[in-house]
Amino acid sequence: MEIYSNEIYNVSYYLTFNDPFYLMREEIMLKQKPHLIIEAQSTKTIEWFMNIANQMKRLIEIAIGSSLNYGSMTVETPGVYYELENGEKHIRPLEVFHSSKHAVNITGNTKQLIKHDYLFNLSELREANFSQWQHMATMMEPIIELYIDSLYNQNLSISRHFLNMVQALETYHSRRIAYSLDDYKNRVEKLLEIRPKAFWKKDKELLLGGCRNFVILKSRLADLLIADYKFIFYTGPFRLVEFPNLISQTRNYYTHYNLEREDKALRGEDLITAFHILRNILEFYLLKELGFKEDFIHERTRERIKPIIISNDIRRDDKRKNNQ
Repeated sequence: MEIYSNEIYNVSYYLTFNDPFYLMREEIMLKQKPHLIIEAQSTKTIEWFMNIANQMKRLIEIAIGSSLNYGSMTVETPGVYYELENGEKHIRPLEVFHSSKHAVNITGNTKQLIKHDYLFNLSELREANFSQWQHMATMMEPIIELYIDSLYNQNLSISRHFLNMVQALETYHSRRIAYSLDDYKNRVEKLLEIRPKAFWKKDKELLLGGCRNFVILKSRLADLLIADYKFIFYTGPFRLVEFPNLISQTRNYYTHYNLEREDKALRGEDLITAFHILRNILEFYLLKELGFKEDFIHERTRERIKPIIISNDIRRDDKRKNNQ
């Protein structure tokens, strides 16, 4: 399947599998081996190919929510070939000895992925804008690292998962939306222009309240949460206008372990719910950066949060029954 192509190169995905047709065998195991194929129109260096491969590898990792590892690697070029006695030439593949094979630690990640675990599938990936992703890949790298590590490293505590997700969102807002306070103030003014004047005071307090010399975490989260007033995120048992400050207070508690903030910090099931909400917000913006269409982004974001909505509904019903 061709994933992406332009006038310089194309990227394809190919899957090989073993032959399962053995007579008189009761149990047959089908093993599949995925291949990422990059074909350039002219000769390129190994470093050039690895850059494209790593960008595509990151896309697939985001899609399946799991770290990937390189296995064998081969290259082909018209200048290296077999020549038969009759003069016929066949390109000779060359094996690449590389250090990327063990660069990713996937220990402990044994969960079998199912359809609903995927942020997007291979066919949907073809609808993304890979050129746009290539342009932003370097800037987005630390955010992707936090996203992958926080979601699928089974050795992390829930507080670490939470902190990773908060840091990813804070970094994203700083790198892609507004770095300085002046930039952010200009952004807020433009956002207010599309809102009825009756909401300006409350909106400004939500977005700028507490900012003095720099953009604080609460404001960055609030800006991401309102999504240019084009999408409404699910915030579960937390009020939308209070959610950014609640997350900020919880982050400060777990980062600095300030006992004075202990009663305001989220713990237990509430902390888990908050983590999933933050992940949902980050995935919304990841899909946006990948160049997916708005309708797809909105639908997939709502779909991804449904298990948390169901879980919270069950918890609420259980509490109601216990109080009767």
